[in-house]
Amino acid sequence: MTQPITITWKEDKKTQEAIWQSTSDNRPPKKIQVIDDTLKADAAYKLACEGTALLWRGDFQNAKHMAQAISRRIDNRYLKPKARHKRNKEQKTGGEV
Repeated sequence: MTQPITITWKEDKKTQEAIWQSTSDNRPPKKIQVIDDTLKADAAYKLACEGTALLWRGDFQNAKHMAQAISRRIDNRYLKPKARHKRNKEQKTGGEV
């Protein structure tokens, strides 16, 4: 029987540990950062781009908002500048430009 893979992270100055489970056999992240709703979406996006896994502490709704904000940043990264400007303008006005 194989040894379970464990991941570790620091939280409240204590080392935490959990068994890593992945249905798609992904390897565990090398770095894990505990975040909450005090972290700005730009900072969370930067951490994710650097390969850091984000471990949410807080309520579901705020986690959902953070995930959506990060998703928008990923989407904007691949849009052409003109399309990005139009999309940002539509989001601010809430409709057609």
